[in-house]
Amino acid sequence: MFLLYDYDIFWAFLIISSLIPILAFLISGILAPISKGPEKLSSYESGIEPMGDAWLQFRIRYYMFALVFVVFDVETVFLYPWAIGFDILGISVFIEALIFVLILIVGSTVMNSIEFPLLDRTTQNSVISTTLNDLSNWSRLSSLWPLLYGTSCCFIEFASLIGSRFDFDRYGLVPRSSPRQADLILTAGTVTMKMAPSLVRLYEQMPEPKYVIAMGACTITGGCPPKPEAIIDAITKLRKKISREIDEDHIRSLGFDYQGIETLQIKPEDWHSIAVILYVYGYNYLRSQCAYDVAPGGLLASVYHLTRIESGIDQPEEVCIKVYVPRKNPRIPSIFWVWKSADFQERESYDMLGISYENHPRLKRILMPENWIGWPLRKDYIAPNFYEIQDAY
Repeated sequence: MFLLYDYDIFWAFLIISSLIPILAFLISGILAPISKGPEKLSSYESGIEPMGDAWLQFRIRYYMFALVFVVFDVETVFLYPWAIGFDILGISVFIEALIFVLILIVGSTVMNSIEFPLLDRTTQNSVISTTLNDLSNWSRLSSLWPLLYGTSCCFIEFASLIGSRFDFDRYGLVPRSSPRQADLILTAGTVTMKMAPSLVRLYEQMPEPKYVIAMGACTITGGCPPKPEAIIDAITKLRKKISREIDEDHIRSLGFDYQGIETLQIKPEDWHSIAVILYVYGYNYLRSQCAYDVAPGGLLASVYHLTRIESGIDQPEEVCIKVYVPRKNPRIPSIFWVWKSADFQERESYDMLGISYENHPRLKRILMPENWIGWPLRKDYIAPNFYEIQDAY
């Protein structure tokens, strides 16, 4: 008890410092996407085909020196000044340090400001809510780690970004020498037949999700060599792309139509929350809502065409949403409380196809009489007094 009383701060720091890496490994093991393959299990990280015995002897003391050096740096830079300040100034030094850390976080957020549908102001209390998907995207776009790998002379342009003139560290880009710690690879220059297998092997060894930027006329059509500003522009566009990535477990892209409008498939249980996010993001106009029977005996689909109306924009952004439900007891959350124009349109879909829109204020037939039996636009619908099964096509 004597040791515990005199060294209680030490034991507290020891427990906290032990829990941090344990929690980091556990959380990453649960959340990180994992794709196993022979390249991931390869012991070589240079892109070269392994030859001979991969088990080489090395002295572990070099790793111990590195760990001691890191611990010494952390203790010297962070823990020791805080401990001395706490001993002299008391709790006020911790408050000042927290304010300093808060300023750094705010500055990082402003530096990495990308549009996200994070605010949900449709509730009565204007609760600020965020989704795990948005948080994950923000974290990844703020910590892109490119692989130190170049196929030709264009890599010099990429290497110049590391210097103080362009300082791409401000975007959170940290060059890594190992593909297992990188999520971005730049194909800088010619990809020869001899280099291609190594490039593919390095790409396969990178963890998911991973991205590729092709640069130079030798890799793609364009000017050669590209300026560092062009690479920064490509990274900025990649960051915007990451910010708009969607979770495939909840949203799936079905492609683009002839007008270039993307169609997204959303699960019924996720539709209401995603509808709120879309509205907050700027899709303030519901152009139309309809429904159709996918196939005889198959699924029913509810379709929504959304437009982002903004002043001074001639070609507003549009998106098409499809929500599929089973034929038996089809139920979809109503979006009446998000877009009021969905009132009559959801009633018509209910009247013609029998899709029940939950929480709709007055869900009843709008075209057919209330005592009508069946749903006329279903492909297996049999009209009254007509006993021959109609051809679905």
